[in-house]
Amino acid sequence: MTGPGAVANWVLGCTAVLVAVSLAVGPIGGLGILYLGGAVLLGAVFVATARRFRRDPAPGRAMALFHYSVTYLTLLSVCVGVDAVVGW
Repeated sequence: MTGPGAVANWVLGCTAVLVAVSLAVGPIGGLGILYLGGAVLLGAVFVATARRFRRDPAPGRAMALFHYSVTYLTLLSVCVGVDAVVGW
């Protein structure tokens, strides 16, 4: 299968794997509830954004997903730092 629908399916799958790995990093890396809470919230928004792109793989939705992916990784890094400093 090729085309925008196939790309959207691939993107949703990669997003799900990335979110799952980011959730696994918490317990494996010894991070606390602040990181886990942030990872759950940010990951839910990321998956929802990827699902919207899957329903309508328009260029505007692709850009929205790209912009959120950058925001996701930035805020997830902030969660790591805050969790390390606060130590919950």
